[in-house]
Amino acid sequence: MGKHSALRWQRIVLVILFGCAVFLFVSPAVVYGEETYIQEETEQENSIYDSLKERIQDSWDSGIESLEEVKTIEITGNFAERILRTIAVVCYINLKSIKAGALLVGLVSFVLGAVVALLATKDKKMRKTAISVGMMAVPAILFTIVFGISWFISIFR
Repeated sequence: MGKHSALRWQRIVLVILFGCAVFLFVSPAVVYGEETYIQEETEQENSIYDSLKERIQDSWDSGIESLEEVKTIEITGNFAERILRTIAVVCYINLKSIKAGALLVGLVSFVLGAVVALLATKDKKMRKTAISVGMMAVPAILFTIVFGISWFISIFR
């Protein structure tokens, strides 16, 4: 029984050593293969990135050229027309901020109107007011104001 047990331990040790040797020799090949695959994948991603970067740069250049071509509003004419053109210039300069502010106020009004309408389950008058004013009237008025300002600016351009 002693000889059989010793032989068994020798086989286990040999299998472990063989497993370690295989692991040590196969691992670098697998890692090298993965590195090659990663490099190929990175090169493909870089080519996509480069083409996208070129398209963005072209779009930026064409956008800047179109901005240079835009006429500014000249303040000419009689006194009333000069006042209107001055108002249009100021609105045009601040149009982006006006749009962003109107969007924010309209969104907050809509959300608050929805919250009040959901919370006021018992009071129907408050619920109707929240829906009609907060969710419909304020966003509609802001939309009309922004549309009107944009139309007013386009008259003088």
